[in-house]
Amino acid sequence: MKKIASVVIVLAVLAVILITGWRLTPSWEVELSKADPLAYCPSVDTPWLMQPVKLSDRLESNQVVVQRSELRTKCDQRAWLNALTAKVTASAETETERLELWAGYLQNAFFHSMTAPVDNRGQAVYSPLWALVNRGVHCGQTARVFVDGMISMGMRARLIQLNGHVAAEGYADGKWHYIDTDVLENAEHVRTQDGTIASVREIEADPTLLSDLISPYVSFIPPFNKPESDWRYESVFVPMMDPSAKLQTPFAYKKTATNKQEKGVYFGWNYYVACTLDDPECYN
Repeated sequence: MKKIASVVIVLAVLAVILITGWRLTPSWEVELSKADPLAYCPSVDTPWLMQPVKLSDRLESNQVVVQRSELRTKCDQRAWLNALTAKVTASAETETERLELWAGYLQNAFFHSMTAPVDNRGQAVYSPLWALVNRGVHCGQTARVFVDGMISMGMRARLIQLNGHVAAEGYADGKWHYIDTDVLENAEHVRTQDGTIASVREIEADPTLLSDLISPYVSFIPPFNKPESDWRYESVFVPMMDPSAKLQTPFAYKKTATNKQEKGVYFGWNYYVACTLDDPECYN
């Protein structure tokens, strides 16, 4: 009977491993990750990581389906973002310079793929490591990388839901700045008359601030780069009621994940709340 009971226990443990993907981590791996959280991450000094995306990459249009097993990584993505943002913004002397350097890096690192990369369950991929290695993403994905990088720098940021588009805001030197790392590129931003990056509220108050943008989507893949396209950037600021959040755009999403939850395949973006821009606690 004892033998049978032991066999049953072993089979039960094996079943748990097969179903959940759980495994015993060797003690040397645990010690290595504690000693160096970047041990399993690509080096931020890798040359390709700093290179702008190529035009040939921008023309990619294949549907990308990522297996969830590819998104499970031993790399400490938070520590990796800490190192990456420190490298990208090393020359900054002010908060605004740090924000602009990080945003500019992402604008040139990503391209807008024909379809948003999803995992094999149909959920959008939100891993910053996967996004920056593979480069082709959509607005909600690159905006989340911007927010996560701002969090790594100890700066406030929030995801901004617009009409058919997702962008972000970062807080620097006493004000909010609207950041779009998907449509806009080459350090282009919506700016006020005094040259500072406008906030969402400032753009709402003066939509003419959008008129100076340089032909959004010109260098992106079809259908956005068609001259006859009637898509205009101003359209994303037309208010609409979001049925799931039950809020009118523009509004924000605040990530609520714990450090432990960020180690999941979605880097914690399956934990969030929707909130209004005027909510004083609506930021990360």
